[in-house]
Amino acid sequence: MMASTQIAMRAKTELKAYTIVPPWQKQRAFTLVEVLVALAILAIALAAAVRATSLAVDSANETKLRTLATWLAQDRIAISTALTNTGERLPPVGESNEVRNSAGIDFNVQTKISDTPNPAFRKLDVRVLRPNDSQTLVTMTGYLVLQSAAAKVSP
Repeated sequence: MMASTQIAMRAKTELKAYTIVPPWQKQRAFTLVEVLVALAILAIALAAAVRATSLAVDSANETKLRTLATWLAQDRIAISTALTNTGERLPPVGESNEVRNSAGIDFNVQTKISDTPNPAFRKLDVRVLRPNDSQTLVTMTGYLVLQSAAAKVSP
């Protein structure tokens, strides 16, 4: 009896091996080519993401430099205006260069004071250059007014 049970079990096992399984129930593995194509697509997508991140970081750094440069130019005009308002004369015509530090970054600030047709005014041009470079980040123009002349003009 034992032998017949073993034969029956063996026959069932062999039948299972030859049983037709519908295609939707088959387990299927990926081929090497499919895996390589998927990896290539993933590598291209990751490279694009890294490039986009790099551009975003560069843009943020450029915005930071331009913002700091704008503040330096505004500061230079405000200081010149304040000095003119407290004094009895306008600053002399000429150019000056100075290195100013803002947020740990050194900027080259160029200031040019020039005459205007009205002797009570002076034109003030301020250029802020990128650190260690000759590229202009910001250019601003302001006008300095001699307060004693302005007081004579106003009613």
